Amino acid sequence: MRMKSFARVAVALLVTWPAWAAADPVDTGGPFALSSRLTLRGEFDRAAVSLPRRPSEARAAALREWLDAFADLNQQREELRAVDHQTRKAKAVELADEGKWGEAAAALRQAATTCQYRIFVDPYQADGETAFRNQDWVRKIARGAAAEAELLRRRGQWEDAAEIYQELQAVFRDDKSYREQAKACWRHARLEMIYEPEKREWENALDGIDMRLVEQALGRVELNYVRPPDLRAAATEGLEALLPLADTPQLQKTFPTLGDNVRCVRFRGRIQTLIGQVRAADAVFSRNVHTILKDAIAINADTVALPPELIITEFFEGFTEPLDRFTAMIWPSELAEFKKHTTGKFSGVGIQIALENGRLTVSTPLPDTPAYEAGIMRGDVIIAVDGKDTKGITLTQAVRWITGPPKTPVTLRIQPADNGKPRDVTIVRDTIVIKTVKGFRRADDGKSWEFMIDPDQKIGYVYVTNFQEDTVADLDRCITGLARDGLRGLILDLRFNPGGLLSSAEEMCQRFLDRGDLIVTTKGRGDLRYDRKAGPGPRYPDVPLIVLTNSFSASGSEIVAGAIQDHGRGPILGERTFGKFSVQHVIRLAGDVARLKLTTAQWFTPNQKSRQRDEDSTEWGVEPDIKVTLMPKEHRKVLDLRRDNDVVRGKNQTARPATAPASQPASTQPDDDGPPAPDVDPQLEAALLVMRVKLLSELPWPANLRADAQPVGGAE
Repeated sequence: MRMKSFARVAVALLVTWPAWAAADPVDTGGPFALSSRLTLRGEFDRAAVSLPRRPSEARAAALREWLDAFADLNQQREELRAVDHQTRKAKAVELADEGKWGEAAAALRQAATTCQYRIFVDPYQADGETAFRNQDWVRKIARGAAAEAELLRRRGQWEDAAEIYQELQAVFRDDKSYREQAKACWRHARLEMIYEPEKREWENALDGIDMRLVEQALGRVELNYVRPPDLRAAATEGLEALLPLADTPQLQKTFPTLGDNVRCVRFRGRIQTLIGQVRAADAVFSRNVHTILKDAIAINADTVALPPELIITEFFEGFTEPLDRFTAMIWPSELAEFKKHTTGKFSGVGIQIALENGRLTVSTPLPDTPAYEAGIMRGDVIIAVDGKDTKGITLTQAVRWITGPPKTPVTLRIQPADNGKPRDVTIVRDTIVIKTVKGFRRADDGKSWEFMIDPDQKIGYVYVTNFQEDTVADLDRCITGLARDGLRGLILDLRFNPGGLLSSAEEMCQRFLDRGDLIVTTKGRGDLRYDRKAGPGPRYPDVPLIVLTNSFSASGSEIVAGAIQDHGRGPILGERTFGKFSVQHVIRLAGDVARLKLTTAQWFTPNQKSRQRDEDSTEWGVEPDIKVTLMPKEHRKVLDLRRDNDVVRGKNQTARPATAPASQPASTQPDDDGPPAPDVDPQLEAALLVMRVKLLSELPWPANLRADAQPVGGAE
């Protein structure tokens, strides 16, 4: 396989040699230096070709071994991608021939994600994505699926219709009609899910909501939003969000008045009249929006008579849509959960749970928590909480049942992972602290982490899940320990990191940068500007650094990646980040009974780049210096590997239970056909290769990494 891979690379390079050889700035210093420089730029194929097959120098021999191993991995990945694409294409065509248009649309989207677009075009044609979409079989599925979605929409099968439109939108990204149809259908589907008659959680969700909260929130939006808001558009969208209440038949079981057609016609007509008045108004200010909402509540009282709190929440749900996806109300019933996620602390028993085959299952106990001390183990099934059966429970319900005030007891009925006799375990709740800094695997004690991923080369690895109050303090302890053990290079993994506290991300940047370096610039309403620079304080060892990112790295992780990249502290490796370059300020409302999460500023990297991802964006996020793109099933495999590494053995448990349900392999997931992804993390392997070569060669990082970065394997 290795020789076959090398031959393919050699042929490809012979064909394209004139395009890059004449202007190549790195081909000096002999084969080892040339190959090392190419590796540091992520040009692994060229690096392999530039090095002799049997080098005599020890360093070159080590580099040859590393490059060959990585070439073998990429060969496996390319074969996986090719087979996967053909399998998904055949499945999509088969499903279309059977008239299963929804499934065919899903298979089409999967085929698109595994397509190597350049195989459809010659070297002089750049737009391979359009070529893929213009194939006859793709067009046929798109037409049939769109017709099926329209039929489902007319039948009131909102969720099924929305999912088809969403699949088509993912393939035909320039077609706004799919996006609008999906949005309209999801509004109906959302109402069905929230106000399902068998579940009364919505009643608790409405507790504490009143017009006083709305009045304060509207005033804050008008004064503090990142730019002058279009309150006319926002109010119009808020009113339009109320119309589906009268057009979603499934809600009639929960709210019988919606079964009265006369009432619904009057409700729709008067709301539409109000919409017309808003559109015709000379200007709309926050006080006008407050009046508009009061009018909508009055219309509701005169017609369908839904709870006024429901009208408030649905109006505000629509009102925030024209602003941005991150501005939102945190209503009184949601405040406790919100605080848990921002502080990393909550009161509970200390377990991570999941629904596996419909059963509430312990994914892992957390170290040194009441559940750990009580002997709860991975794979245990919770069949009852305080005597209440968990069959059919949602994760939200389960969290509500299990968490509670500190020092209060909760009794879990446990079906052991080894299928032993069920037992009742009474656990006293305590404050649980979620740790955000992890290593590459658990240490021998089953609780702490191993951070030195390559002991021979002294390469450290740190995975930061998100940014909370204690994140940097935990990272400080980790780096101190690594430095004590002779740290020579560090891989900082920010993949799947959604962000968190801006102050925590800034504090982390300060540890890696020099005093006075600009970390981030935020610009708000008007001339409001804030430059955050690295000040005095502790610094981490000045060792080579690589930052891993992917499309799920957002907000705070993008601030860290952008600052490190712009200052040349180290390369970014992986995929383009999510593109959340906005700052939200959490505003307390009515004595802190609720909060408004409001976008108040936009942030810029030290080079003054701000690449917020909006609906029509073509460029966004932090671009990697070394591009290593994964297919969807590889993303899932990386998460599976990560979950396995997170597992904590239960107290007195020496090994994972033989019958404990392991993370489901990607190849067995219902929507996944074709060969499984190998049990390896290609992006981490690429980072290790680059770091090893960096330490072996002692060459500086290339100054023009990003300009010359080349994609490595996977889908483009």
